[in-house]
Amino acid sequence: MSLISPQFTPSFDGSDSNTVLTGQPDCGWYNIHGYKLGNSLNMADVSTNLAWDREDGITTDLIEININEFSNRDIDSNALSQLDSILSQYRYARHSVILRVMYDWNGRADLTEPETLDQVYSHIDSLAPVINKYKDIVFVFQGMLLGNHAEMHGSYLLTDSSMKKLAQKLSASLDPSIYLAVRTPAQRRFITGSKNSIALSDAYNGSLSSRLGLFNDGMFGSDIDLGTYGDTTMNGQKDLHAKGTRSEEISYQNSLARFVPNGGESGGYSSYGELDNAMTEMRQMHISYLSHDFSEQTISRWKRSSYTIPGTDITVNGINAIGLYMGYRPLVSSVEVSRDGFLLRDVSIDVTVQNRGFAPVYRDTDAALTLTASDGSVITLRTSLDRKSFAYDGEAILHFYTRSKNLNSGVYTASLSLTNSAANRPVILANNGYSDNSLTLGSLEKQ
Repeated sequence: MSLISPQFTPSFDGSDSNTVLTGQPDCGWYNIHGYKLGNSLNMADVSTNLAWDREDGITTDLIEININEFSNRDIDSNALSQLDSILSQYRYARHSVILRVMYDWNGRADLTEPETLDQVYSHIDSLAPVINKYKDIVFVFQGMLLGNHAEMHGSYLLTDSSMKKLAQKLSASLDPSIYLAVRTPAQRRFITGSKNSIALSDAYNGSLSSRLGLFNDGMFGSDIDLGTYGDTTMNGQKDLHAKGTRSEEISYQNSLARFVPNGGESGGYSSYGELDNAMTEMRQMHISYLSHDFSEQTISRWKRSSYTIPGTDITVNGINAIGLYMGYRPLVSSVEVSRDGFLLRDVSIDVTVQNRGFAPVYRDTDAALTLTASDGSVITLRTSLDRKSFAYDGEAILHFYTRSKNLNSGVYTASLSLTNSAANRPVILANNGYSDNSLTLGSLEKQ
């Protein structure tokens, strides 16, 4: 018996029309939750914060861990146990975490930071084993512990030399699967010693450069995003500290963030935050995550705006539109079935997945094609999504194979599911009809 490729009958909806807004791993709107390790920590706050997340439909969080109680001494075992317990609860809730460790919550890092850089290194050594234990949920380690609100400004310890050393220390101490992030493109260029972004051949190789992304806490706040960019061209300048103009820096991010995450928060009211412009720039910058709360002016404006999903008659407000496309948004666009191999004994099923989101997938994604026979028996074929293809070309082809002899005569229902393998969480498809963590593709008949 043989499978004839035209006997695949597609039934999936190829339009970008799934309006499920929450639950995509490692991306989307995030809430900010702060915890101060030490005697004043109330662990009940974790449950309260997670309850707020459920009300908001949030599954990504920026967790701020304040360690200023230990500014000039080592972190004790009780505090490390507290951190372990905090992250354990976020894991149980199946949330993605952007982690920021800090000494300052009040914009006065000069009053709370350690006296020496060696003490910061010691704190990293103490914290790293706990953080690495939760590498499945910790997507990004943001900042370098120093500065006002750990935003890498206002610190007497954060010099050119120490910035590089801290980046290298974090890269060596934290699991290679955890991304790092600095405040500005200029800081990244100085740390890596290169004006270039990341070459395709170097993507995901575990090096500092291949892991170092960005967080912009002044997004859309002004023409220079409140100091993220400069007001003169960096073209021709040799100084790696130089900040480029808005258009230059967005072009840089367009290349860089194909392979490392980019996110942050809106920084205040400006014309750059108008929905149409914001959507365009977020796509160019490949934004994965944004604060659900900041800035209130910009967030409120997006809530009052409307957006029609291209190719559909579905209209949503600006907040929901950004939520739909922030991060990655995979859409099954076609399925091809053929026979190949020796004497055409193999069955090949190629599923093309397009990315309609602002950003690519940054962590390994597993794909499963389930063939369910009329008698209820199931055959599952597995492969993985090519992150580089998805990032560079905007689509990836999932190749599934089986031997023809493995299929009995009859009709099979074919369905596709994607899983973030690091967090073991379902990846949502943009197709209408996606439900119960899978999309029915159609029927496959073997005569």
